[in-house]
Amino acid sequence: MAYAQPARDPEESALRQIVRLGLDPRDVRHLVLTHLHRDHTGGLPDFPGARVHVHPAEYRAVTDPADPHHRHSLDRFLPAHRAHGPLLTPAVPDGSAEWFGFPGVARVAGLAGEVLLVPLPGHSAGHAGVAVRDGAGRWLLHAGHAYLYHGEIERTPPSAHPAFAPVQQGAQTDAEAVRATRERLRALRRDHGDRVTVRTTPGSGPASRRPRPCPRPRTRATRLGRVFSKLAALPRPRALAICAAPAVALLAVTALAPLPFAVAQPGMTADVLGSRDGTEVITIKGEKPRKTTGELRMTTIEATGPQTPVRIGQVVDGWFRTDQAVMPVDAVYPSGDTPKEIQQYNRDQMVQSQNVAVEAALKQLGREPGSVDVRLELADVGGPSAGLLFSLGIVDKLDGDGSGGDLTGGRSIAGTGTITADGQVGAVGGVSLKTRAASRDGATVFLVPKAECGDAQAELPSGMRLIPVTTLNGAIDSLRALEHGGKVPAC
Repeated sequence: MAYAQPARDPEESALRQIVRLGLDPRDVRHLVLTHLHRDHTGGLPDFPGARVHVHPAEYRAVTDPADPHHRHSLDRFLPAHRAHGPLLTPAVPDGSAEWFGFPGVARVAGLAGEVLLVPLPGHSAGHAGVAVRDGAGRWLLHAGHAYLYHGEIERTPPSAHPAFAPVQQGAQTDAEAVRATRERLRALRRDHGDRVTVRTTPGSGPASRRPRPCPRPRTRATRLGRVFSKLAALPRPRALAICAAPAVALLAVTALAPLPFAVAQPGMTADVLGSRDGTEVITIKGEKPRKTTGELRMTTIEATGPQTPVRIGQVVDGWFRTDQAVMPVDAVYPSGDTPKEIQQYNRDQMVQSQNVAVEAALKQLGREPGSVDVRLELADVGGPSAGLLFSLGIVDKLDGDGSGGDLTGGRSIAGTGTITADGQVGAVGGVSLKTRAASRDGATVFLVPKAECGDAQAELPSGMRLIPVTTLNGAIDSLRALEHGGKVPAC
């Protein structure tokens, strides 16, 4: 409950703490951030004249509309935190090869000491740790949100905290990158622990694991002592009932209070080679399409709405079920938008995804855009995650496997992934639920963005074969190999 409903004490803000130290907040000239999520940017308006240093990848994601993570990054960087026009400044890429084996390090300019931004990818598009060298030559690495619980890098085997795990999974942009980052941090502690100290958010280090002594009443005459004395004089059942009453009341309030989570489950699937509600998903004019066999199923998840109250019972139940996932609402829906605005945004994303899918498919076939009239129609579905399947469906209807056969080989194949105009496949999230939806609807093969192989394997239905993909061309090659008995990539 403390995480879901944090106490917001203005006295704990950086501004108030600086004032209590007798310093002038106007003298703050530089702020170094690991990333630009809302829980790290709330204090930026308090220092409007300061430069805000971030890793170049995070800077691009927020400022460049062409960056694939742009919309997602802006959703996490609240308008109220950037309305004053913060002086975002990308750190300067360091010419040195690596920092303890970590590539892509950038140096924060304008500071007297040595401060580096070390890429720790996965949590955000350009998430980075802040490395500071002390006077003795040792390094302190603040790892940001690369992990939240000390057991994730300090224990063997690693262990995740049950309260943090679903929050982390919902907020991350690249699950595979998160796992790789934590593995590298474990290696850093193991191999260079004498030179580097790794810490993350407050409360995750060794200090948080030291037991605090419980205060004792000074004398039996204290108020607490008198209460205990009265309880001791009562019959045991009555004393237990009185002691249990506050706990029962707390549990009742907790059970009734809505929490900022969404509960997701497997959604519908649709064969892009066929029709839905009597309408062909892919129609082609100007050229006779091929007759296809098999299925190419796009997959979805269904989540509780942005304003649907989710109670603690649903959250606990969802954490223990394999056919549901609990995620922060902000990880599913853009913050600050109304349900109507969210629906419109998802529709716009789907339309854009369809247009890009057509362009990618025609480029793959060596055809000029507009040489064939391709229309895509899939009602009541939003978002960009069907891009890969749309492109594959267009290729199958126009060219098949290139040698007279079908891309599917007559199989029921499902998948997910965004697509760019040049055929790059991107991660989408929710793949463990999408594999279940695919299996439910008869698919036996699932095309998954390579970065999400780990998530897809976690709860993989029996009999489902995973094929990792990074490009449209690679996906086509894999399907051809599957049909003709060649070597097929595996997660």
